Amino acid sequence: MRQAEDFVYQEGISLEMTEDEGGGQNIGYLDSADYVDYIINVNKTGLYDLSYRAASDGSQDYANGGTIKLLLMEDSVGEELHTVSFPATNGWQDWVTFNNFPKIHLESGDKKIRLLFTKTPFNLNWIQFEEFEGTVLGFEKNDIRLKIYPNPTSEKITVESDFVTNEIINYKLIDPNGRVFVDINRLYKSKIYEEIRLNNINNGLIFLVIYEGDNLLEIRKIIKSN
Repeated sequence: MRQAEDFVYQEGISLEMTEDEGGGQNIGYLDSADYVDYIINVNKTGLYDLSYRAASDGSQDYANGGTIKLLLMEDSVGEELHTVSFPATNGWQDWVTFNNFPKIHLESGDKKIRLLFTKTPFNLNWIQFEEFEGTVLGFEKNDIRLKIYPNPTSEKITVESDFVTNEIINYKLIDPNGRVFVDINRLYKSKIYEEIRLNNINNGLIFLVIYEGDNLLEIRKIIKSN
């Protein structure tokens, strides 16, 4: 669990004493485009579920819930991991844990993450990262084998898997600035096989993001070359 006040950098937020269980402080007085940065240590590469402990006064017309964009920061560039929205509660200190959001993929090691607040106001007391131990594509996560090749590549990316799913698979190609070049939805009757063309994409770093329904399966760095 990461306490909201344990940031390494913030822009625009304020702290106040919390009435939530455990005491301490929460962050609040948020405006859109405010953000906080944290350093987290990821023990193991894999999928993670996130929970957000939030509160807001739903009786106020201007306080009808919140939206947070979670970014993985490398230098000044942010890679979007997911965006979550939640409703208002019954008061600025009426705390509710919101979860069941799209999973995120993290590699092991120290990581800098940013919570960018895009819909406000609300208060935030903590966020929690929990390693996902369930099933994806109907199999244990350690058995998922997505073959993604070639990398680097000049013309196309091929994605293969022997597993079958009843969910729609979504593929996105995104540059480091968040621009989406490709957004494809597929429903497969047998194993997964997809060839993704890289037409009109400049050379350099791009990200291949793959979802099964609302579940994040993979984020892969791809190098587009000549």
